[in-house]
Amino acid sequence: FRHVYWSAAQMVSHLSSNGCPLLPGDLLGTGTVSGPAEGARGCMAEWPRTGQRLGPRGFLLDGDTVTIRGRCENSDVPHIVGFGECSGTVHPAPE
Repeated sequence: FRHVYWSAAQMVSHLSSNGCPLLPGDLLGTGTVSGPAEGARGCMAEWPRTGQRLGPRGFLLDGDTVTIRGRCENSDVPHIVGFGECSGTVHPAPE
């Protein structure tokens, strides 16, 4: 997470100052978190530059499901922190 442009505090401040009703326990998906290494590209649009493959397309379509998993562990601390899985399906835009 050290390579993100905006800190977590800045993202929360921006969201809440623009009327987003953030509540305790909400998950924030930061989007693309690419690193400086050649293979550390988080954005699907960046993958072809490094030879990574998505399959036949490089974007999400209506009906696709995205799953976020989070876990953090540190050898200095005997605890593992995680939130399991959070999934959502892309729905068509309202007409």
